[in-house]
Amino acid sequence: MSRSLHDEMMLLVNSQVSDLKHERKILLDRLATIGLGGPLFNSPSPQDSSPNMAQEEESISEEEAELAHINRLKRKPSTLAAYLTHKMARDARKLDRGPSVARMHDLSKVNAALDAAEELGKKQA
Repeated sequence: MSRSLHDEMMLLVNSQVSDLKHERKILLDRLATIGLGGPLFNSPSPQDSSPNMAQEEESISEEEAELAHINRLKRKPSTLAAYLTHKMARDARKLDRGPSVARMHDLSKVNAALDAAEELGKKQA
C-alpha cells in the first residue's frame, strides 16, 4: 500500500469520524430540546466536559488500536481484504440496529413513572 493511498484512507476515516461526532452532537441536542426543554450544547459547563473527554480518549484509543491492527495486516493483503470486508459488514449491521438498551430487572418503578406521566398528560389534555 502506498503512502498516498494510506493518507487518502486516513483523511477519509478522519472526515467520517468528525461527521459522525457532529451528527451525534446534533442528535443529542435535539433529544435534549425535546426531553428537557433546552439544548445541551449551547452552554457547556466545565464539569460536563471531563466525562466527555474521557469517552473521546477511549474512542481515540480504540481507533488507534484498530489502525495498528490494520497496519499489521498490510503485510498479508488477502487477510487485510477479509478483515476490511468483515469490518464493513459489522459496521453496516451496527447502523441498522437500534440503540443498545440495558436490561431492567425491576420494572415496577418504570411502569409507575409511565403511568403517572400518562395520567398527567390526560389531565393536561
